[in-house]
Amino acid sequence: MQIKSQRGQTMWGNLFLILMLIFTAITAMKLWGPYYDDFAVAKAVENMNTDPAVRSMNANEMRESLNKKLQISGVELKKEEVKVTKTDTDLQMEIAYERRLPLYGNVDAVVKFHHELRLNIGGK
Repeated sequence: MQIKSQRGQTMWGNLFLILMLIFTAITAMKLWGPYYDDFAVAKAVENMNTDPAVRSMNANEMRESLNKKLQISGVELKKEEVKVTKTDTDLQMEIAYERRLPLYGNVDAVVKFHHELRLNIGGK
């Protein structure tokens, strides 16, 4: 009588797979917040691009308008993270920021985001 060897995943293989799935799920849940906030920033920039009133705003008014749009989503950008440049013919708003969040123990994740809005406001 011949004994066939058993094939398939062992208890240790299953345990390793479950631990890797848990690790991946926890990491994804921790990183979800900054990406969700960035989605709100992208949506606010897109809304500003279609708003005709933006073309007549100065730099402070643009920052204030952006922050009002983001306040609904609970996102806060610092003044130095939003740069507005306005010339006679062009309007440019650059949003560059990073978020640092703790992952595990002394391991942190740094995620960087960048958005730009360029509008041609015409010459005088």
